[in-house]
Amino acid sequence: MITQEEIRKSLQNMIDNIDEFEGGDGGEWYGEQLVLGDSESSWYEEDATRSQDQFLMNQAFKYPELHPLMRDAVKAITDKNSEGDPIWNEDEEHAGTNAAVLLAVANKEDVPLYAYFLATNDLNHPVYQEDEDWPQVFEKWGQTEETLLLLLVITLIPGQWFDTEEYWEEFAEFLKEGNNIDLFFKQIHCFLRYVEEADLPARDVEDFFDERLTELLPDEISEDEELVNHIKEQFYEYPNVPEPPTLAMLMKGYEKE
Repeated sequence: MITQEEIRKSLQNMIDNIDEFEGGDGGEWYGEQLVLGDSESSWYEEDATRSQDQFLMNQAFKYPELHPLMRDAVKAITDKNSEGDPIWNEDEEHAGTNAAVLLAVANKEDVPLYAYFLATNDLNHPVYQEDEDWPQVFEKWGQTEETLLLLLVITLIPGQWFDTEEYWEEFAEFLKEGNNIDLFFKQIHCFLRYVEEADLPARDVEDFFDERLTELLPDEISEDEELVNHIKEQFYEYPNVPEPPTLAMLMKGYEKE
């Protein structure tokens, strides 16, 4: 079995040697980071997991003292992915995927780490994400500010169209409670600023608003089509502003004809 120290060294190697990855599928680079000691090169197969990444991160997660290093590895891979060529561990798995998922399921505060990592993945070729990975996060935490960000990322990053209808129906009820709609504008504003600063692609937010915004707004607002359009136009002015807008800010200046 791989030891705790071998796991620690493997994670640290990923962080220290991230700039050595020069493109391609990343499988060779990933394998070179693993410290196997006296183990066989196929050590991970005994766990019958889907990849080296899943086995390594499952083993690392057993040691709470390694969780900070797992976070650092995910952050390093996310930063490298944002340069335009995501690192794959094997043919069907992005490096760092399983660390990000494990942390997000264990700690609500790590859901944004997973969300922003996912934004740098190639979701034109998803395999496990829709059926195995992010459902765990939504099932664990339900409708929260953090999982709202994850859903927005899944909806707005380029790639295949995923079936998010059930998730949005659940969040529609959540967003109509109290001032929760402000969380929606906050998270979508933060995500759009992130992809702009990282120079990452994203779907057209105007198309998303046309499809989804009305059902997310409070009923007394959604019934006024002119007001909804006013809110949309006001929001489109905000992505370059540091502070996210609230619904009250977006409604400002509206006068019903």
